[in-house]
Amino acid sequence: MKPFLRSSLMIVALLGGAHLGGSATFAQDVETRDGQPNFLHPRNGSSVSEQDVVSVLYTDGCGANELNPDVTPVVRREGGRIVVELTIRLSSTLPFCFAAQPPKEWVIPLGRLPKGNYPIERRVLQPAAPGAERPVLSLLLNSVRVGDTPHPSVSGTWFDPGAPGSGFVLTLIPDPNTVEPQAMVFSAARDQAQRPFWQVGIARFDNAGLTVAGTLGGSAGDSQQTQQLRFDYRGCGRLNVIDIRFPTFFTELKQLSTVDGVERCLPTGEVLMPAQPLDISLRP
Repeated sequence: MKPFLRSSLMIVALLGGAHLGGSATFAQDVETRDGQPNFLHPRNGSSVSEQDVVSVLYTDGCGANELNPDVTPVVRREGGRIVVELTIRLSSTLPFCFAAQPPKEWVIPLGRLPKGNYPIERRVLQPAAPGAERPVLSLLLNSVRVGDTPHPSVSGTWFDPGAPGSGFVLTLIPDPNTVEPQAMVFSAARDQAQRPFWQVGIARFDNAGLTVAGTLGGSAGDSQQTQQLRFDYRGCGRLNVIDIRFPTFFTELKQLSTVDGVERCLPTGEVLMPAQPLDISLRP
């Protein structure tokens, strides 16, 4: 049986800012894509963990400059950058959308990356005759940092479907002195005697794991021992929680709601796979 630990609720807010290069210039990320600064998921300059998938995005502009799905994207290291080369196919469609049909969105997943800072360059190439050099249609440079804290999409409410009615709220607090934010956890649960109690604790993520020792409150009284919890982030939509007193048991949580304005854990669109799993090729 599982210990008395029940469900979990989480709310997370991540703040991040960075610069990127479009052609030979630099500009602020205005959170748009294609011809504009942002083409990464997660957003340019944001921080994620090794459990998160990094992807390059592309929008075809209602059929104009549509990617050629028969040409596999080229993903390679070039100096200190990850370079992703995409090839369009010739189209006579006007580069404007007058109909209700939205532009097609393409997702090129790079995979999970080891910890570090990664400048990622997206090159969009035009078709060319065999043996001829392909012209570059656009070139943009963004960046992503892989660290300890999960993608901000972990924000929201989480619960154990087998034990509704209790849970946890976790809020990431940006720290001006460090890259990684602090995490404040509020828990609401019932003890073995089914008495309600709540706890509050502050800690930091380490390798996508968060261990928190809560300070007791609520109606359980002073007899209730302080509860230590560990949250383990396993990637998009996957979160486990463990009561440290029962380390062989864990609870798989389900996300109930998200936070308005926070980026989704995975981008929507048609997936176009890269040539090779980048997380393997990048390791020393």
